[in-house]
Amino acid sequence: MKYVEEKNHFCFDLNDTFRPPVEPASREASPAEGREKEMLGNDEKPVFCICRQPEAGLMIECEICHDWYHAKCLKLARGKVKETEMFTCPICDWRVKIPRDAARPKLDDLQAWQDEIADLPFQPEEEDLLNRIVGRAQAFRDFLAQYTNGNQICRTIEEMPEMLFYLRKIEGAEVLLS
Repeated sequence: MKYVEEKNHFCFDLNDTFRPPVEPASREASPAEGREKEMLGNDEKPVFCICRQPEAGLMIECEICHDWYHAKCLKLARGKVKETEMFTCPICDWRVKIPRDAARPKLDDLQAWQDEIADLPFQPEEEDLLNRIVGRAQAFRDFLAQYTNGNQICRTIEEMPEMLFYLRKIEGAEVLLS
């Protein structure tokens, strides 16, 4: 459960808001890089991938959205990455699967467990941890309601990058918000 909390901490961080893609520091500077870095605070490092972590190891860029991903998160072997000239991320192409080590629990199931704790003859050590996981996931789901309430999720093409950003965060989390 500590692993779930750590992964969700980054994916469900409400302070991690949409900004245009930036290149990893190890890449050569692009003409627009100066503008992109101005959007970050002085002590902020850009985060990437579905895991919402800074650059680490082999990074690969999606040819469609131009976001960068850790090859490790997508379980792409270094040799396979070199063979592939073009890469499409799992957010831009639904056929690309996100490899997972285990099934993700649903937020509703975790909330049901949370409700059942009061009826147990003992209090599990993980109760506080479960409360933090559920609280953060629920806060993120509540935040996303502004985008999902109503008939249209994405009304203009200009909104699409922001929607993909939040989808990336959802897909990187270890709890399903359904």
